[in-house]
Amino acid sequence: MMSTDVESLITVAIDFGTSHSGWALPTVHLEETIKRKQVVEIGSNMLVKTAWPAADFPYPKTLSAVLYDSDKSPVARGNEALKAMLAAPGADASAHTLIRRVKLLLAEDRSYHDPNMQRLGLLPVNVISDFLHYLLADIEEHLAQAGWGSRVDRSKITWCMTIPAMWSERAKDTMRMAAVMADMIPDKHSPQLKFCLEPEAALLNVAITSNYLQPGARVLVLDMGGGTVDLAAFELNTGNTWHGLNLTEITLGAGRTAGSTHFDDAFVQFIRKLVGEDAFDTTVQRYPVVADHLHQEWMTIKHGFQGDADVPYRIPIDPRLMTALAKPTLMQLVKGNVLDLKAKELRFTGQDIIDCFNTVFPTIVAVTEEMLAKCRQAGRPITHLVCVGGFAQMTYMQRRIEAEFRARGFVIYFDPFGAGAVVRGALLYGLNPEIMSSRRARHSYGLEVATVYRRSVYGRIPGHEKYVTGTGSAARIKVFHPIIKIGEELPLNAPLRKFLHPSGPHQTEVEFTLYASRAPGVPQFVDETCKVVMTVRFPCNMTPELYRAETRFPLDLLFSDSAIRMRAFDPTNRGPGGELLQYLASTGFNPFARPGTDEF
Repeated sequence: MMSTDVESLITVAIDFGTSHSGWALPTVHLEETIKRKQVVEIGSNMLVKTAWPAADFPYPKTLSAVLYDSDKSPVARGNEALKAMLAAPGADASAHTLIRRVKLLLAEDRSYHDPNMQRLGLLPVNVISDFLHYLLADIEEHLAQAGWGSRVDRSKITWCMTIPAMWSERAKDTMRMAAVMADMIPDKHSPQLKFCLEPEAALLNVAITSNYLQPGARVLVLDMGGGTVDLAAFELNTGNTWHGLNLTEITLGAGRTAGSTHFDDAFVQFIRKLVGEDAFDTTVQRYPVVADHLHQEWMTIKHGFQGDADVPYRIPIDPRLMTALAKPTLMQLVKGNVLDLKAKELRFTGQDIIDCFNTVFPTIVAVTEEMLAKCRQAGRPITHLVCVGGFAQMTYMQRRIEAEFRARGFVIYFDPFGAGAVVRGALLYGLNPEIMSSRRARHSYGLEVATVYRRSVYGRIPGHEKYVTGTGSAARIKVFHPIIKIGEELPLNAPLRKFLHPSGPHQTEVEFTLYASRAPGVPQFVDETCKVVMTVRFPCNMTPELYRAETRFPLDLLFSDSAIRMRAFDPTNRGPGGELLQYLASTGFNPFARPGTDEF
């Protein structure tokens, strides 16, 4: 096997989320308990931090937040950042800026904007690296607790970081640059950093730490987090990994920016319209902490919501916001029994919460139906739905999912580890990425080859002329020859062999350049959607006799979790032992684990 592993002492998992983030460490005994399939002991040999500073209760994540001062220096991170902002007096609060949800800025739709970051002149990579500094320092403090000693050189750590399945190469590249800036890895091509897709991690946690799923199950994972809802479909098979399982991806995954923070935003908009948009906007702009207080109160209500439409609810209204209300609005709210002046509270009902929830839930249902249909079309219909993530732990979400899908025969499982499921699964993936035996190609891969130009075939394709060389009977056209098409099953850690024809009977040099295309379909030519992945070039000694014998050049491609390798064989020349000469090329550009440029 062509290996790209890095020598490491320990694997550490990080789940960087839109709203909250966490980490997981293995104890020194974890791998042995996995090999013995001791389900109960596996969980107890994973250290997931739940006692975060400034937390009201044990939780496997801390707030993904950084508090900056006026000099753009981070002064607090995590839960402590919000606590410091809420506790600051008016003047101090205005001198500080709380940045949250930075992960949403990496989504391809670019629908989320943070005016505070723009005002400070901060980029997403700056905020993410500042937050990673905090996580890394915290992890190092806990290494001894997991049995690894008080100090482990970071060069001996393999980091496994979770990312949404819907992320682009640009987003992954930003995460790698942030990791470099946080002194997590030496450069952005370092094999020390692996990416694990969040739905994969969620499934691994269920498959390995419980007896719930058995080989043969076809599972659709709904990872419902703070910013995104990520879906991916897998089939469980028996395999040769240390747990005896292999996962194969059934079809390309899907995702939407419809996480719990969008539900939160819908509630804020409800309050904003209730009290008057101008008054709300003016107050929050002058006192940002007003919105933070509102968000904190809403969290308590949201997590306790059971789905009863007629139940009354109350939420405190900040005196600064109440002072800003226009008098007609104030009187109308009081008259309508919506505002309690004495208690300084706004009143609403469960139906209002349901209306806010319905701004995101139909999107979740639609993308789930899309994935179910794709799996049926692939001839591998889903049998199980596995729901993970903090949003999936909300009682009302569980009720709505059950009502929508249970009657259709799906076995539905809500992972009890909730927000901690993904980081646990990421740790398991980081220890043995080979458990993923295949994925679906996110790009098309191919070579540029010259073939006979036929006007009847290529003449009607706009722009084909620039790919034509020669004239008359000697005319050739360079086309994109696909090796792997987008959406096809792509074996991992096993060479994929292709045989390629020589260009002529007197060929003296071979050049194979692998391209990746971001086009939704397979391109006709190596056009602007394509990027060079790697090239292998070598001399050859093609003869008319070998050419008439249809001698072809073998080419192996190997995709791993951290790189792509290409190995070409020369059948026209042999080594001292009679073996075919081999030529290798490799790259860190990998659409599944490692970005190579900003161009994708």
